Amino acid sequence: MVWDANPEPNIAGYRLHLGVGSGTYDTVIDVGEDTEFFLSQLNEEYRYYIAITAYNSFGIESGFSRELIVSAAGFDPRPALTVTGFSRGEGGVLNFDLLGGDDLPSKFEVQVSEDLVHWSYLQSVRAVGESFTIIDPLAAVRPKRFYRLNDGTSGSLVPKLSVTRLVRGAGGNVSFQLSGGDGFPKDVRVYASEDLKSWTLLQIVERVSSSLTIQDPLAATQSRRFYRLEYPD
Repeated sequence: MVWDANPEPNIAGYRLHLGVGSGTYDTVIDVGEDTEFFLSQLNEEYRYYIAITAYNSFGIESGFSRELIVSAAGFDPRPALTVTGFSRGEGGVLNFDLLGGDDLPSKFEVQVSEDLVHWSYLQSVRAVGESFTIIDPLAAVRPKRFYRLNDGTSGSLVPKLSVTRLVRGAGGNVSFQLSGGDGFPKDVRVYASEDLKSWTLLQIVERVSSSLTIQDPLAATQSRRFYRLEYPD
């Protein structure tokens, strides 16, 4: 993949952020001053989500670029669908601003929750452009209301389980912070890889909550370790 160089004169390099979930990048590759990188040995069973950041000579890093999607079958130039703005108005009015270019679905189902576990249907919206407005009668009287979008084809835009943070500690400890949009699964299988192609089962974790910690004996000795979580439907 190739990207445009930043115009600032003190740019020192770029980092490529890679993951198997939208907005979740558990692999970071420092490519130096290059503005291109060749991705190899991708698993054809997965889509990979990529964003680029730039950093300057003081070590200050930029925000993420627009997210791109890559698979073993080739490059998908469509940006991932993203809610870029959200505001609440009087009378339960909700305003959503979207990023998705020409590939925005023609219909959304808006779902609502008060605990990020139990979700209920709120409203269907047709002919969606780059923004839309709906009314939630309970928005003005409930202290917490969470919203997610479902396009009717690819499922919820909030995955059942997503990794929001990964921390490697001493002694091979690997900790995952999790978000469970549809409730946490009963058990999770944690796999590890060094090349994103061959995966090894590390551990089966039961009674998963918002975080889990495992032991990976090779985490301290291998320069690159990739992880993925699987769970039964």
